[in-house]
Amino acid sequence: GIPSIPDTFPVASWYHPMMGYDAGYYSYIWSEAFAADMFSAFEASPNSVINSALGAKYRDIILSPCAMQDGNTMLQNFLGRGPSSGAFLRRLGIA
Repeated sequence: GIPSIPDTFPVASWYHPMMGYDAGYYSYIWSEAFAADMFSAFEASPNSVINSALGAKYRDIILSPCAMQDGNTMLQNFLGRGPSSGAFLRRLGIA
């Protein structure tokens, strides 16, 4: 890491990227993009977000395998396609 500057208070600042945590923030954004993509399946369902069949599919494909399968495989199995950033970009208002 980068040494602290004397007479500064790094704990009171946004110091995480300087400590090497920038990759963690990058992964948070991808998690949000994947979550928005999965939620878009619920939004597109005829019963809106309350769809027991789709909820069961989410439980069986995403939650049940836990760490037994690769996350990208679970995501593709749930969506029936590869992931897309479209829903996330729409949520941000830039698509």
